[in-house]
Amino acid sequence: MYSSLYFAYPLSDLVLDRFCSHILSKIHQKVKWLDIESSSMERILLSTNYPNLVGIGLYNIYLENAVHLFSDDRLFTSTYKKQISSLVIDIKASGEENPTRNENIVLFTHIFNTFTNIKYWSIFNFVSIFIL
Repeated sequence: MYSSLYFAYPLSDLVLDRFCSHILSKIHQKVKWLDIESSSMERILLSTNYPNLVGIGLYNIYLENAVHLFSDDRLFTSTYKKQISSLVIDIKASGEENPTRNENIVLFTHIFNTFTNIKYWSIFNFVSIFIL
């Protein structure tokens, strides 16, 4: 993932293939934090096991995709649910509308039901998310 000050750009398929098959397979035991752009997050999370993973940063993700992600048991096994203690999410705006109160509640409910050991979390890119 290439990241400038405010944007995260997806990796090409060729680079992502190499990253998942050659690089992550060799370093997965040492990975403590993953910063993942939304279009590559499933491939990276499913490519190997991360026994020391304690934090995840998710970037350029739509609210609806975030809710789906946190309800997908394939991506966050019971091990990850207990070991992830830090989470950063960069929500990508979907059109002109801000998320509703109910959408925020659904997202937060999924996050706290998914990660039972969460100690730090931060959500960026829409102001109204903290207005419940």
